[in-house]
Amino acid sequence: MKLAFPSTLLPVCLGLCLLLSTNSCIDVIDLNTVEVGEVLVIEGAVYAGGSLPSVTIRRSGAFVAGPDGVQQPVSGAKVSITEVGGQTLELEEVDAGIYQGSTPIGTTGKEYTLQVEVDGNTYVSLTETMPERVALDEVSWEVRELTAESESGNIVTNYQFVLLADATLPDLEEGPYLRYRTESIYEYRERSSASNISASYCYIRDEVDLNNLAIIDGKNINQGQLINQPILSKLVDSKFTWGVCFTAIQQSISANAFNYWTSIQNEFERTGDIFESPPAKIKGNIFNTVSTKNDVIGLFSAIASDSVKIHAIGLEVREIAGRTCQCQCWPPPQNESCSNCLSLSKSSLNKPECF
Repeated sequence: MKLAFPSTLLPVCLGLCLLLSTNSCIDVIDLNTVEVGEVLVIEGAVYAGGSLPSVTIRRSGAFVAGPDGVQQPVSGAKVSITEVGGQTLELEEVDAGIYQGSTPIGTTGKEYTLQVEVDGNTYVSLTETMPERVALDEVSWEVRELTAESESGNIVTNYQFVLLADATLPDLEEGPYLRYRTESIYEYRERSSASNISASYCYIRDEVDLNNLAIIDGKNINQGQLINQPILSKLVDSKFTWGVCFTAIQQSISANAFNYWTSIQNEFERTGDIFESPPAKIKGNIFNTVSTKNDVIGLFSAIASDSVKIHAIGLEVREIAGRTCQCQCWPPPQNESCSNCLSLSKSSLNKPECF
């Protein structure tokens, strides 16, 4: 008896034979990564213009998403900043893991180094030269409409608040290199009611800069004119109802600091592709002089800054912001903060000049 295979099965059988014959040559790619233990994270700066030098020390993983993440503070360190050829300033611990000098020492053109002694190790920074201050000419803002399709196929509209900066950059041999920071205070109004006749207005500090990284190489700016440069993007929410005061801070930094923040920015923008280069360990300019272990990351900077305050007036965004307490709804919100706004974190009754 002769067995016959249908012609349609012949390619399948040949393919299976080929797979079996080559299976031993297939390399398995191990995508497991080695977990890195805790490291010391040091972020410090000396400022031109009167601000006190400060250093933050904490323990974290090998990579931190920005300098302001919540980490384990390190207390009891001995911290000092030295002006090369001049004085050495000892910093005092003013809060857990936060060290501050008692007097400002930053001067344009002077060189500075940081030294930290903790847990039997000494950490020192490379020399940082105080750069020239670059004036921040103007700050403006706009609201942009964002539309996207949801998973259910519906079109969803969000509104994005964008802070914009203008500056005239000096013509330097290198740079200038700029980093932007943003501080924010919003107004919060209690709900007026029979039991709360004299409703209070509170002013609350908001952390809008935690994951924001805006850096610029001045050589890449056309004719040295920075115009409408986005430095902060934030979705419009109920914090905009009665107005927000933003302080935009333009920091002039060194080339070393700029390269450090560029490395972090590159990590932020990773795509997650398996063929992408492995994540880098951000080293910065601080080193352990006692041990060769890679147990420290961070940066010591010399910073010359300028700042501008701007009030994002509530009326212009109120309809899209929504209202927390003053809504036309029934029953009214029962949030504790609607009758006692001081119950909110970082809240004060002191009205800032910006309002």
